Amino acid sequence: MRILLAPDKFRGSMSALEVCESLAAGIRSKIPNAEFISFPLADGGEGMSEILTYHASGHRVKVYARDPLGRRIEAAYGVSSDGATAFIEMAEASGLHRLSQHERDVMKTTSVGTGDLILHAIESGVRKVLLGIGGSATNDGAAGAAYALGYRFYNAEGEPFLPVGGDLVSVARIDSTQVHPALRETEFIALCDVDNPFYGPNGAAFVYGPQKGATPRQVEHLDAGLRQLAVRFLSDLGSDVTDMPGAGGGGGFGGGAVTGFRGALRPRCDGFF
Repeated sequence: MRILLAPDKFRGSMSALEVCESLAAGIRSKIPNAEFISFPLADGGEGMSEILTYHASGHRVKVYARDPLGRRIEAAYGVSSDGATAFIEMAEASGLHRLSQHERDVMKTTSVGTGDLILHAIESGVRKVLLGIGGSATNDGAAGAAYALGYRFYNAEGEPFLPVGGDLVSVARIDSTQVHPALRETEFIALCDVDNPFYGPNGAAFVYGPQKGATPRQVEHLDAGLRQLAVRFLSDLGSDVTDMPGAGGGGGFGGGAVTGFRGALRPRCDGFF
């Protein structure tokens, strides 16, 4: 008997690869002659990088990055066997699991650590990035990741700053003249399992902000920040994320990836494999 094992992770307990191993062991105890085909799955959130690396016969790369509160951590991403493609997930450096319950403040969190991973990958010669944007602790519209890659954000007084969710409303200008040159030579595909817009009643802040610790008043403030960021995306970078399905994934990272990285967004992981 041949049996296909194709599970996703068991969140908080086992990775998809571990689930495959456990299922095989349990079934084998009752059907000793069974043959197994393991095909672990992921949805764009935690575990995506590990799964795609497994299917690409690649390897994992450990680097130092910043967590959602800017603290130095060790994180990892995957690289295909030919070294051309990186598999990166927001959850690795910028995920909720990096924070204790009392640290979850989406007004203060940043995606800069995801940018750290992308930067390391493109400086290592990768020219295609598959980016999973689920499981994040952020609502910064990818501003943090963009900052790590050379984008600069200015307030109304012309002062540069690294935006977090709570001060996106202060972004008065985005400058792209210092962006890492390899960024423009790299293909980005952002994978997510939602089709929420960037802002509005069904957008990133209103739908996912409460899950990340935001109060109703903070949700309104976060949404206003994403609206302001969308204005700057259009005015300064020529990208309109207003009606883009999936732009709200990852706390607005979907829209930010399309804008800042000139990436393609695949809501609901169309064409994941």
